[in-house]
Amino acid sequence: MRKTARAWYPWANVGLVGASGGGSVRAGPSPELKSRRVRARRERARGQVEDEIVRATGALLCSECGRLTWPDPGSESPHRSSGDAPHRAQCPHCQSRAWIDLRRESTALAIRQGELDSAAADSPLVDSLRKAGLGVVVGSFIGLVATNSLVMGGSIAALAGLAGGLAAVRLRRMSVPAKRTLPDRWSFALPPAASTRDTVEGVAQDVELLRSPLTGRSCVAFEVGLRQDRNVTGEMNSWALLEQRVAPMKIAGSTVNPGRTFVEISREPLGELAADVLGAAAVEWFLERGFSSVGSNMTVFESVLLPEGRLSLTQSPDGSVLRRASGAYGPSNNPSPAAIT
Repeated sequence: MRKTARAWYPWANVGLVGASGGGSVRAGPSPELKSRRVRARRERARGQVEDEIVRATGALLCSECGRLTWPDPGSESPHRSSGDAPHRAQCPHCQSRAWIDLRRESTALAIRQGELDSAAADSPLVDSLRKAGLGVVVGSFIGLVATNSLVMGGSIAALAGLAGGLAAVRLRRMSVPAKRTLPDRWSFALPPAASTRDTVEGVAQDVELLRSPLTGRSCVAFEVGLRQDRNVTGEMNSWALLEQRVAPMKIAGSTVNPGRTFVEISREPLGELAADVLGAAAVEWFLERGFSSVGSNMTVFESVLLPEGRLSLTQSPDGSVLRRASGAYGPSNNPSPAAIT
């Protein structure tokens, strides 16, 4: 289990650039996003009734870093008062015990709204300009009333605008959160930070094939993603969801550890998150992760590594990277799905 700094400390950036266009992924969501999640959860909790329906299956979301995990079937909500609170499992990424229960539809909706609000927040430049403009307006009014002179009023307005802009910059520097480098919600092995120790190539052996959750393709690994556009090379922190699974297997005699293997893969957009596009089973899969198709315009991605062809496994002391070997399928390494089920 890899230990990393908690989300409110500055993060070390570790770059990894491959077919997926990934970048630095060491940090989790920023403290600003975390606080929005917590506030949304508390506000929604005030309006919840005791007989609210809780989904039988669904993920738990780490409020510190955004990692997803799944409780045992039939387990109670981690937020109900009980004597076993100290025994809540730690997040494997940040060691937090603050889990958000996405099995509650109201909670999932509130948390998603907090994530959208964080993504839509003003940039530093826009915030500074807005406060400077406010200073100009207030300064103009005060200057004209106090001096009854356009020249003096203009001077006071300019100084007030400058003061407002500088104050905005100073306040932001004092409260700037750590840069978020992971998706809003994620579940995958982080790319190894250590230097490469060995690389092997070969076909998958002794493999327990997986079935991709959206298209039902047999594969040795898959990745599912959600984002607001169709940018397949977007940075990790621009994704609303990224989830990977890797099958147990061997490549050229080397054992692949699914829990320590990151997948580099060419991403495939499937369409919008909508029932008429994906089908009921796929929509249910996203509901378990707290994403509803109602009113959504998000783009769904599902990519697979097929069992045919050669694979490349790059091994390091702290993990591995699995990808399709160069030229395994010619120009197209990842054939498009025939249909969405």
